[in-house]
Amino acid sequence: MYDFDFDPETNGVELSWRDTGGEIPRREARPVYAEELNTLGMGRRWRYDAACPAPLMWAINSVYYYRGRKVMKTTGGTCATSPEITVFEEPEIDGRPLMPCDIPLMCAKNRELLDRLTAQSVKFIQDVRIEYADKCDLFYVSFSGGKDSIVMLDLVSQALPHTDFRVVFGDTGMEFPDTYQCVKEIKERCKAAGIEFLTAKAPFSPSDSWREFGPPADVLRWCCSVHKTAPQIQLLRDAAGKADFTVLAFTGVRHAESARRSHYEPVAKGMKHKGQYNAYPIIDWSSAEVWLYIYTHNLPVNAGYRKGNRRAGCLVCPKAGGINEWFRIASYPEETGEYYQMIREAYEPKHTEPRDLRAYLEGNWTARRNGADLMIETGYHDYQQGAEWHITVSNPHTDWREWIKTIGVLQTASSPYTLLFRGKERVFTLEETKQGFKASTAETDRKFIKLLKECFRRSACCIACQECAADCSYGCITFTGRAVHISDKCRHCAECHKSLDGCLRYHSIAAGRVRETKCCRCDKPVSVNVIGLNKRLLGRHISRFMCLDCLAAFFHTDRGSLEAKIDAFRDDGCPLFE
Repeated sequence: MYDFDFDPETNGVELSWRDTGGEIPRREARPVYAEELNTLGMGRRWRYDAACPAPLMWAINSVYYYRGRKVMKTTGGTCATSPEITVFEEPEIDGRPLMPCDIPLMCAKNRELLDRLTAQSVKFIQDVRIEYADKCDLFYVSFSGGKDSIVMLDLVSQALPHTDFRVVFGDTGMEFPDTYQCVKEIKERCKAAGIEFLTAKAPFSPSDSWREFGPPADVLRWCCSVHKTAPQIQLLRDAAGKADFTVLAFTGVRHAESARRSHYEPVAKGMKHKGQYNAYPIIDWSSAEVWLYIYTHNLPVNAGYRKGNRRAGCLVCPKAGGINEWFRIASYPEETGEYYQMIREAYEPKHTEPRDLRAYLEGNWTARRNGADLMIETGYHDYQQGAEWHITVSNPHTDWREWIKTIGVLQTASSPYTLLFRGKERVFTLEETKQGFKASTAETDRKFIKLLKECFRRSACCIACQECAADCSYGCITFTGRAVHISDKCRHCAECHKSLDGCLRYHSIAAGRVRETKCCRCDKPVSVNVIGLNKRLLGRHISRFMCLDCLAAFFHTDRGSLEAKIDAFRDDGCPLFE
């Protein structure tokens, strides 16, 4: 809310009476500790106490300030290349040691403004609690182990009786090791203060999910849904004692963090779950104010910040590129190395050229938009022939009869099946095969066709990530291991079909529709079935295809023999063929 200046006297920050007038502060200051300078190699140039507990400098983005003077900046930095360092001036003359921030004096100089800011946030929390008391089943603090959530928890602890709220930590299994240490300390504090601390965690490990879904990417961030949102919703459902719950989360989101968050209202209905409100008591705070609060109240500091990490998040994240990625790898080389090895394993079969593979590992892996570069089969294939849709599922993971309950009620026990779909009867046929089943329908209702496909995609791909169960406000979807059960009380509202393509895993690993493909030898068009034959005969990793004539010449055979192979593969239910 207040502006700030770097203070030469304390080597810290000093809040200014220049009220920002509601404008969002764009300067995000952060403390710089000895550990970060060591990682950057500055110990070879500057003298300082490598074990100093206080900050030695401050930074805004990649520009470093010492006693109010701009002394250094970093440029670039990736997972494979170190940042370039430019020193504008030496922080101390004649090689004298750096003087740490005088934290007590800095806190004393800022106490009046910080107290005013704190009082406003505490009153906001109390007002929200009163306003939403009759609307919500429970209140909780969303805790991540980062600086903002640590401040948030302390403010709520001041504002409300400790039995009026809970703390929920979403453990993705991919947090910094230092985050887990910080969480342990906060959990012990909560226990001593009589505050209930809950942990939400997915039913399987990140190493399992990465291999099932493929590495996450900028537009395929399935990891947030699988390892954070869905487990938290299931946990809150249990805590509230009802499926159709309503909760309010006090969250440490701030306007200054990003352009997207700059538009957030102080209280908003949750976008990820309709039964949640989000309240943001420090939404107008700057990072300088957050750090001043931490130092003033002697709160724990996640050691990940001391090492140069600007946010406490997952070890490897498609959103954390550039120097942020570099600092994470430098801070936790062994832990991040496990994930980069999984990225290598996922893409190496398709990128046999060392140059291509290196490009993927150095950033291109975050740009994938589908599963075309992965060696993970969906087991699902559909195509339209005339007015009829045909669907093939191979090696299904779950029972389609359960998923079909999410969109209607079966009226018949065998094929052709009649489904009561939104008051009308819809018909589809289904034939069991050695590997799975084939289905078809001549219905023209687009909504029915879309949802029918999604049911079969789930049958093919579901591994019980439970995102759909979290989306069901009525608690009608449950899992026993990887077996799904849909309650007979299902309302067929299709809320559980909100994921793109109806299944989060399918959306991540599906290769996408094959557009016009031409023969790599003669430039003739190549059909979907011939592409499938290329993959069966030459390997599923290939990206260039031959037409039927060129393929026959390559194998010294005739078209008829290859066409017979297509028929045989298709009859066996191979999803590569229509």
